[in-house]
Amino acid sequence: MKKKIYTKKKFEKVLEHHASKMSKDKKLIKSAHKVIERADKYMYIHQTKFLGETSLNLPEDLFLIQNVIYDTRPDFVIEIGFAWGGTGLFIASILDNIGKGKLIGLDIFVPKDLKRRILNKGKISKRIKIIEGSSTHDGTFRKIQNLVNKKKVIVILDSDHTEKHVLKELTMYSKLVNKNSYIICCDTILNFIKPNQMRKRDWNKNNNPLGAVNKFLKSSKKFVIDKKINNKVLLSCNPNGFLKRVK
Repeated sequence: MKKKIYTKKKFEKVLEHHASKMSKDKKLIKSAHKVIERADKYMYIHQTKFLGETSLNLPEDLFLIQNVIYDTRPDFVIEIGFAWGGTGLFIASILDNIGKGKLIGLDIFVPKDLKRRILNKGKISKRIKIIEGSSTHDGTFRKIQNLVNKKKVIVILDSDHTEKHVLKELTMYSKLVNKNSYIICCDTILNFIKPNQMRKRDWNKNNNPLGAVNKFLKSSKKFVIDKKINNKVLLSCNPNGFLKRVK
């Protein structure tokens, strides 16, 4: 049987078509949510590492973030919720590969030993700046605003996942995002799964980032959920979390 050869453009069209169909398969999507819910009992989401440091993101989400960075070519990626640093290192490696951009990692506290490890990873460490502070504090925001200085910016929100906090972050940091760039709102999956009983948190099905996303999109006509990206989401913590600025 003769193999059918696609051009890249044609293959992308085929993939886009199937991703759109997958996004409408409610049974499949519900099953994926159940897998994540069950696996979360075993801290599955925390098992990913990059260059020896833990990333609190699933591999699928890291690849989708990589797609956004590669296509957008930002001057800065602001990661709010630097945590264990693995995601920041992954992003910095992508920026280094494309030869452009810097990662600003923000958290309320970053241990000294983690800083040493993060800033001792060779040339990609030169693309990382770590800031300690509250993401919603005016002083912290102004500091970041001065750093990015109207350059092309992608923002990743992955800190406190309560609706009120995420909505405030969306309102503040959306001001830094340029047209055709992105805010990636993490852990919208919390809207679809039961809370983890071993790790008590303030967020749950009724108080989570997706509620903030929905309220933000009602008040702002500049951003939309990027369907081309979100149609690909399956085993992901970020359904409907990829927001593109269109105006």
